[in-house]
Amino acid sequence: MGWATSKVSGSGVVTRSGVIQHKGDLGDRLVSLDRWASREFLKAEAIYCERPAYAPGNSTTTLWSMLGVIQLHARRCRIPFVLKSAGTIKKHVTGSGRASKGDVVKAVQSMTKRSVKDHNEADALALLFLALSEQEQGGTGSPEPVLER
Repeated sequence: MGWATSKVSGSGVVTRSGVIQHKGDLGDRLVSLDRWASREFLKAEAIYCERPAYAPGNSTTTLWSMLGVIQLHARRCRIPFVLKSAGTIKKHVTGSGRASKGDVVKAVQSMTKRSVKDHNEADALALLFLALSEQEQGGTGSPEPVLER
C-alpha cells in the first residue's frame, strides 16, 4: 500500500512518500496499519484514499478492512476522509482516466523530478497531488466520508 504526506514548513511544502509492506494474516496487517496510522495521522488535515477495486493478490475484504482502519483514524481525529476513484487520480496527473500504471509512474516522476519505489508509491503521490489541488480550491470540509463514484 502506497502512502504520501505533505506539510508546509519554513522552507516550503515537504512531501514524504513510501510503501507499507504488511506481513502476516489480515489481523496482523490491520494491527500494523493501525500503529502506522496512529503516528502518521496525528497532525493530518484530511485523509484521501483510493477507492478499492479488484487487485490481483488482494482480497476485497482486505482492502476494505484496511480502509476501515484509516476511516476510524480520520473519525477519531475529526478530519475529512475522502475516497477517489483510480480514474480520477490518473486523469489528474496524466490527463487520461484510462492511463496505465507505467503512465502514472512516468507522470509522477516528471512532476517530482525523482524516481519512485514502485507503482504503489506513484499512485499515492498522484493522489496527494489531487488532494492538494482540491484543498487549494476549497476542498472538503466535512468530517463525513466523501465517496466519489
